[in-house]
Amino acid sequence: MAKLNREISWPLLALYGLGTILGAGIYVLIGKVALFSGYFSPWAFLLAALIAGFSALSYAELSAKFPRSAGEVVYIQQAFSREFFSRLVGVLVLFTGIVSAATLIKGFVGYWNVFFPTANGSLVIVTLLLVMTSIAIKGIKETVWFTAAISVIELFGLFYVLVNCWDLLPSPEIMIELLTPKIHWLDMKGVMLGAFIAFYAFIGFEDMVNIAEEVKEPKKSLPKAIILALFVSVILYLLIAIVSVLILPLDTLGNSSAPFADMLERSSSGSALFISMISLIAVVNGVLVQLIMCSRVIYGMADQGLAPKKLAEISPKTQTPVIATVLVSVTIGFFSLLFPLLSLAKITSFIVLCVFVMVNLSLIVIHSKTGENIYPRAIPQLGLLFSVLLAISQLILGNNL
Repeated sequence: MAKLNREISWPLLALYGLGTILGAGIYVLIGKVALFSGYFSPWAFLLAALIAGFSALSYAELSAKFPRSAGEVVYIQQAFSREFFSRLVGVLVLFTGIVSAATLIKGFVGYWNVFFPTANGSLVIVTLLLVMTSIAIKGIKETVWFTAAISVIELFGLFYVLVNCWDLLPSPEIMIELLTPKIHWLDMKGVMLGAFIAFYAFIGFEDMVNIAEEVKEPKKSLPKAIILALFVSVILYLLIAIVSVLILPLDTLGNSSAPFADMLERSSSGSALFISMISLIAVVNGVLVQLIMCSRVIYGMADQGLAPKKLAEISPKTQTPVIATVLVSVTIGFFSLLFPLLSLAKITSFIVLCVFVMVNLSLIVIHSKTGENIYPRAIPQLGLLFSVLLAISQLILGNNL
């Protein structure tokens, strides 16, 4: 039976993960965060980064211990030895990737409309999925190089926005006054709501563990790539959030379907059409990575006997799980055609938080069983605590979203 190939180096993996994180949120959801958090949006991103960061370190440690496809499923199985829990987490991870990809496709349609305002949204979605499925089936090395190249373009796009919009910022005194006003309960409520949406923008590092069986020296490469990808994304997100809320009126930013294009329309040097093109490319990258991740989760589950064996079949020609990839693509299309963008992002964030709770809990259990840890034992405990608190806050404040 054909097997997956180990062809991915850690720098390539870091670019792959960074492209997933950047494409997953900042190009699409910066306006939605501002809708709830206003001038506190940078703080919402910082809070979301803190919550995601502890879980990222838990993923880094677990990926070093158990470098297998369908990573979360493996971690739960190692901790609890219960097939029910493993299947449940596998389904949740799958659902997260599928809904996340559907969210990104909605964002793609928003930027596509900058060029073709009368385009048929459903036709755009179906065409994009057909192209992405063809690329995902072709081979993991070609696919990861493709996503890494797009990641570089995504990074350039964010720097392009920052450079061309920097001159539009107010004086440092006004910036400090706007971004650090006195905080009261309503502000904190807005920060929590914004953080819940911003949390979606950090989703992506967990996708990296699901191609572990295609990574060279995974025990070293995975932790290094996860930490680097998250660190770079946090810095860029904070800078973009600051620039966004200070340049565009908050109501304009909050209701924009192409926020970067709207920002550059106010700049004398930047091109709104150029950043819209980069945004389209960035979102495509996110869709492709989610498609790959979900197909590998299905493959990993089937390979471990937690899903039908047919789904573990690898094409001898491309050495990719073709059946699993096509199944994921069809399901993504179903969700993207039926649900609005913000609803999809909310669903994704909540499910990811549930998965993070289980992953952090599994690392705590593994620590107690083995007595061995790579990072401080407080890391998964804090990851568990913050994930639970953010999920609860969303349930309490959810009617405001």
